[in-house]
Amino acid sequence: GGFPKLTHLTLTGAYLLYDSHLEELLKVCPNLKHLTLSQNSRLGPSGLKFIVEMFGKTLETLSISMCVQLESPHLEPLGNLSTSLASLDLNSLDRLTDLNLSAILKSCGPNLRRLNLADCTGITDDGLDAIVNFCGNELAELSLFGL
Repeated sequence: GGFPKLTHLTLTGAYLLYDSHLEELLKVCPNLKHLTLSQNSRLGPSGLKFIVEMFGKTLETLSISMCVQLESPHLEPLGNLSTSLASLDLNSLDRLTDLNLSAILKSCGPNLRRLNLADCTGITDDGLDAIVNFCGNELAELSLFGL
């Protein structure tokens, strides 16, 4: 069973999807490249850690925008994403810190083409410095609305 050819999965607004169920679903999607979990109010630390462990080296697009329950320590696994990531949407993660952002961009910044940090109100000048220092020439789209 499973979905061996599935490369894109969108679970926007899946407010009843707990980490344990998400992990079971992702286990049968071995070739996933694009994952959207925006507005998923149940996404927690174990789900995010699982995503990075299973797909961190191959994921090209990740959106966890408006997953407002994620605390700063929950975001630490994102620092293990690889340079295969081309698009990262962290819109409205107001608990994202400069340290989180710096760790994330150290790992995936060089090839990142799209970065959405709109309404990430925890980002300061230090976070902006991280963007300048760690994002490479590939960055074509940057949203900083509401900082």
